[in-house]
Amino acid sequence: TCAAQTTLSYADLSQTLDTDAQSLEEIIISSVYARLINGQLCQKLKTFQFAHGQPCIARDVHPKDLPQLLQTIQILAKRLDATMQSLDLKKQQVDSCKSAHETFWKQVEGNVKPRSSKRSRPDIAMFVGKGQPIL
Repeated sequence: TCAAQTTLSYADLSQTLDTDAQSLEEIIISSVYARLINGQLCQKLKTFQFAHGQPCIARDVHPKDLPQLLQTIQILAKRLDATMQSLDLKKQQVDSCKSAHETFWKQVEGNVKPRSSKRSRPDIAMFVGKGQPIL
């Protein structure tokens, strides 16, 4: 059992799990990240050492903890629902703004007349006597 030993060799683990060393490392790393086990790999010594005398982390929930766990899950579910509603509202607002933006620019494009290739020069006479420099 994992409580009887605090360090296990890759060879023993590989044989027990019927896998190679690379796959074994991936399994151990995944198990640590999933918080099923707690410890360290030593690639040099090819061992896995369980941390602080607590080789295994229990996955089972004690029956007396079920009401608290259920309440926590219900609170989380409500928060997730509220977040989804908020995201749906934001998406509607973004879609509305996008639609208004597209409509605005279509109107602008419709009102803009194409410029002629020749730039016309303003009549010089219109600037004379108005304090404006002559172009």
